[in-house]
Amino acid sequence: MQRRAELAAFLRAHRESINPGDIGLPDTPRRRTPGLRREEVAHRASVSASWYTWLEQGRAVDASLAVIDALAGALTLTNDEHAHLRRLAGLAPHLATPTTEKAHTRWCRFVEEWAPNPAVIANHFFDYLVWNESFERLYMDDGNLPVDRRNIVLAMFHDSARQQMTDWADQARSVVARFRYEAGKHPGAERFEEIARCLSAESEEFRAWWSSQVVETFTGGPREISVKGVGPIQIDFVHALLSSDPDVHAVLGYPVALEDRIRLHQLLGVRYPS
Repeated sequence: MQRRAELAAFLRAHRESINPGDIGLPDTPRRRTPGLRREEVAHRASVSASWYTWLEQGRAVDASLAVIDALAGALTLTNDEHAHLRRLAGLAPHLATPTTEKAHTRWCRFVEEWAPNPAVIANHFFDYLVWNESFERLYMDDGNLPVDRRNIVLAMFHDSARQQMTDWADQARSVVARFRYEAGKHPGAERFEEIARCLSAESEEFRAWWSSQVVETFTGGPREISVKGVGPIQIDFVHALLSSDPDVHAVLGYPVALEDRIRLHQLLGVRYPS
């Protein structure tokens, strides 16, 4: 009841805050209340006026994601307001946010500042967006990973990952479980289905793990990778969500022990400070 009351108050406040003239409606002296009429909001969202009235009165009516998104458009809500409206309606708040040049530049600066430790920023499809040299040397086959495999899941099933990771099966199984968890938050998203189809055709292991329906969230922890000419390097990873960009997350690593730090510097051709 409390959530319905808050939803009703939110809708009413934003309806009354809209200047009809700003959205092409006549702002005539005959209007007795500020903002839009309920009938106008309903018309703009392609829902019935009675149903919208019940929603604004706090009645127990169900609203689909499509209808709530239509109301967000009708009320000219910002992305933050739109996500809040979804939460009040008891729906998933996630909204896709387009990547801007400014955001991309900021991410590049962020991962470079993390050097010499590895860092990568990926989207919710697990596609690599930006990364630093250390991550490239460790997890992208020193830059030789094909462009169409620059995705956390696809890269995990590339030959170089199988050869370099001492516990490849455990790591790959965990990545598949995390990928299924994320896919469940975006049902019907073509990119998830595309990656699953590709790996199902290529890998018997992926088919088995994918069909097992196991899910998990990213918990981080140490990962070991064996680098030719350098030896094994253990990297402890943490997962960071970027509040300003809900569609992306950062995976940040740091060497577990002193010998790992020394070997990481050796990999990068940088002398470790004594």
